[in-house]
Amino acid sequence: MGRLFLIRKSLGFFFLLTLGGIFLYSGILKIGAPLDFADSIAGYQLVPEALVNALAVFLPVLECALGLAVFVKFLRRPILWMICALLFVFLGALVQAAARGLVVDCGCFGGGAPNQGNMFVSILRDLILLGMVGFLLWQEKGKISPCPSASGSKERKILPQASSLNAVTVSVLLVLCAAGVAVGVNLARTTPVEFSYKSKSARLAEKILLRKDDTGSHPDANGIKVTYLIEAKDEARLEEIIHFVEHGPARVALLDVRPSSFFDDGHIKGALNLPVGEFEQIYPKHKKTLEDARRVIVYCDGAGCDSAEVVADTLKRLGHAQVVVYHGGWKDWVKHKKATLLSSRTNF
Repeated sequence: MGRLFLIRKSLGFFFLLTLGGIFLYSGILKIGAPLDFADSIAGYQLVPEALVNALAVFLPVLECALGLAVFVKFLRRPILWMICALLFVFLGALVQAAARGLVVDCGCFGGGAPNQGNMFVSILRDLILLGMVGFLLWQEKGKISPCPSASGSKERKILPQASSLNAVTVSVLLVLCAAGVAVGVNLARTTPVEFSYKSKSARLAEKILLRKDDTGSHPDANGIKVTYLIEAKDEARLEEIIHFVEHGPARVALLDVRPSSFFDDGHIKGALNLPVGEFEQIYPKHKKTLEDARRVIVYCDGAGCDSAEVVADTLKRLGHAQVVVYHGGWKDWVKHKKATLLSSRTNF
């Protein structure tokens, strides 16, 4: 009995440390990048745009609060139930996204590139964390501890548990406190997160349009639309890319939005590099070429990489009308051309 109790206690401590640490770590990361987390939330297409930024500000603080409160012994049981509920919400969001064919970034540790493989890893991780919560709740229910009796033998002692009313009170108070702290943290930012959500492409376009020049701020900056401008019909086929490579640009601009290191390793012949992460810095360099082009084709690595859509949408917001996306991207080009990379800087 004593040895089994020690194993269960050690396992429970490890699960508790893991659970609290993950929630605290993920919350801190997301507090530092609320807009990236907002993009992840919007990607699930579950909540109205009016609530996206509010959730992006509130949830990370709640996660930090849960990660810390789970180590407080008399709060542990209600906190574990709150963590369990939150994990079920996260898991449900991921499962529905996968069922609908959406490729999203889970937003578990801030924003990132949407990836189908990462989605299934996130689902598995949530299931494992739910298993840990279940073990800890079982351990907390009528907690048993070995107590030596007067005769020297061990007897079982049932530790008292908080009432359900207390659990509800703790949950409500924690949520209210987290909401208050979240508002305070947001107001303390150099640039507080706005109430209304704007997509990454809308924010990029706004930054470009609001950039000051000799004549002052761009007058179109106030006209930025929140809705997504790139549609399913705005797509380039492989045949168009082949024609571009074989017959030259002909007033067609081809943009590779992958990081410069990937571009240097290999890219479609004639493509210009405009990485989404350096858009503000590099866009002015290519602006004239893009304005002269009658058609702009944007590509990324392939399926699951949304950077092409983000850049294409941004370009449309900046006034470039004929912008399309080559969804197959670099991987599709290499596959269909049956080409191999001959050197670290070879173009196909």
